[in-house]
Amino acid sequence: MNTASIAIQDISKEYNKFNLKNPVSDILTVGVKDKIHTDKKVSQSTSLEREVALEISKTLLASFSSEMVEICESYHCTKLTTQFKGLSKFAEGRVGTRPICLSKYGKKLTGFEFNYDVPYNKALNAKYHIKQGSRRDQVIIHFPAFVPDKDLERSKEATNFKINTCLVALSDFRYDNVDECYKPLNHDLHGKYSVHSSSMLPILKMPTDPMTSQLCLDQTSMIENTALLLIMSVNFFTYDHGRFVHLKKDGCMQIKQVF
Repeated sequence: MNTASIAIQDISKEYNKFNLKNPVSDILTVGVKDKIHTDKKVSQSTSLEREVALEISKTLLASFSSEMVEICESYHCTKLTTQFKGLSKFAEGRVGTRPICLSKYGKKLTGFEFNYDVPYNKALNAKYHIKQGSRRDQVIIHFPAFVPDKDLERSKEATNFKINTCLVALSDFRYDNVDECYKPLNHDLHGKYSVHSSSMLPILKMPTDPMTSQLCLDQTSMIENTALLLIMSVNFFTYDHGRFVHLKKDGCMQIKQVF
């Protein structure tokens, strides 16, 4: 049993103030940005909550590997932004300035599908185990041996697959009445992530080797006002003319747990 390699990244962005004039990821631009500009009935206060929800979504997508991003449907990513914005309704305060507390209410995002056409729990029937390590910023994922041909639902074209995982930290946000904008309560940790991708595995009728991976944000200080989101995906490929072609629409991805 081999422990998988880890990739740790830190997104260096200015989170003190948000401005929709900044470039928006194409996958989120469709629907969200247009709706903000065209929905004249939306009040300025509601727009503030939507803006910060959009920025949180952009931060989450920025942590994904390229293969994970290709699975995301723009419509469902727009719904993800709505989910982030919806967390504000659980907090007290005036509409438009209510805090978005991911550390307290983030578990409501568990089970969110990035491709509704291929639900994660339907595509992957293999058993696996998720647990936190000795520190809160560590997550261990273990797959016992499983038979891909039996435990994976996929299209006839699929010949290979990979399992991708991502652990990303998202800060709580609170409205600053002086600067009149939302600010993260844990600026240093917000957007930091760890990703892992399995090797390219064939879809055979024989069992795989057991697989264990550890994701770690390498955070030694106490984690406060922050949620850790674990996202997992199964990506399918077909081998064609000497290369692997990603079957983007066949893949599945889900927010598995929020710590």
